[in-house]
Order: sequence, then structure tokens, then C-alpha cells
Amino acid sequence: VSGASNLDELHAYTQDAILRRTKKQCLDLPSKTRVLREVELSPAAKQIYDLVFQQARREYTDRLNSGEIMSGAEAIVLLTHLRRAGSVAKSETAIQIAEEVLEEGHPIVLFVEFKDAAELLAAHFNVTPLTGDTPAPRRHELVTDFQQGKTNVFVGTIKAGGLGVTLTAASDVVLVDRPWTPGDAIQAEDRLHRISQHHPVTAIWLQHGDVDKKIDQVLLQKQTRINAVLE
Repeated sequence: VSGASNLDELHAYTQDAILRRTKKQCLDLPSKTRVLREVELSPAAKQIYDLVFQQARREYTDRLNSGEIMSGAEAIVLLTHLRRAGSVAKSETAIQIAEEVLEEGHPIVLFVEFKDAAELLAAHFNVTPLTGDTPAPRRHELVTDFQQGKTNVFVGTIKAGGLGVTLTAASDVVLVDRPWTPGDAIQAEDRLHRISQHHPVTAIWLQHGDVDKKIDQVLLQKQTRINAVLE
């Protein structure tokens, strides 16, 4: 499966049925810059990576042996384990970047895909992470505290915090991990790049190893195909 074909034909069939307006056409916002930053794990971070990966493998094996889950998706499961371990290990670099931004007197947003990485980052900065387990009233409180300057670090999972909230108090966001769809990645960045943002936004994508590079390559391919259909 190549992913897509006949995109010019699809564009021709759909152009009379799609009305598209981009954000750039509708809003006068500051620029947004995306930066890829490769992560070299320190010996301590590499040890954490190995520990988290082995723990994830044990959890999966135990659930498989108990009959709680069915076999047949080992490749996807292995990839998820690698991503989860990488997410936790990259926290060291994410913390370094965040502390540099904080030293300059600016708040920062950190997005991850996995709850354990979110909790690790939040614990370091003594804040509460916004995850899928966060109750709705508490979610509003976390966002409000950040917007009002009561906290200067916002940590959230992409699924829970990457949509429907405004985090324009910051102009720097770190995507420690990426989701599988380009739209979700853009939405996470655009929690900052939206109405009431008065400063240029910098989105830093942390990359570690072949897994992250492959995912980012897939995202760019998907976005290219989407653009081919729409434009």
C-alpha cells in the first residue's frame, strides 16, 4: 500500500464541493516557526529508555498471557513501546529547553503523547499535567492559571490538551512526541498560534532515533497528499 494515488483526479472531483479558507487568509497573526531538534540521549536518559521499554514489554506480555488482550498486533505494540520509552527519555531535553525559556522570563508549553512522560515533566516543574484523566472543571482551572500567569509551565498530552484550549500566554511550545496525523500536530501548536497571540510562535519538535524520524516523515507525506487534494 503506497498510501495514496490519483490525487490530481481526486482534486478535480472534489474542487466544486470543498470551500476552503486558511487561517492565514482569515487572521492577521504573528509568524509560526517549526524547529526540528535531534536528541542525543545522555547515559542516564538511555538507562531510563531501556527501563521504560522493558517495563512496557512486560506489561504487554502479562496481559497477553492472561488472555486480557489478543495477539496479532505485535508490530504496532512494539512501535508504541519504543515511542513511549522515547517520550520519557526525551523529557531530559524537554526540561533543559523549558528551563532556558523560563530563565529568559517566558512561559512555555510542553506536549507529549504519553501520560507517564507528562507526569514526569509536570513533577519536575511542580505543576499538574492535563491528561485524559483530568476532570473537566480541573482542565479549565489549569488553563486559566496558565493564562493568568499563576503557573509558567503547561504540560499536557496531545489528545487531552492539544485541542479546544487557548494557551497564548506562551509563545514557545515543545512537541516532545508527535501524533499520527498532521492535523493533530498543527492543532497542538496552534493552542498558542491563535487569536490573542501577539508574539511569533516557535514550535520545537524533539526527534530521537529512527522511530521519530519515520513518524515525522509520515506526517510530512500525509500533509503533502492533503495539500495535493485541496490545492
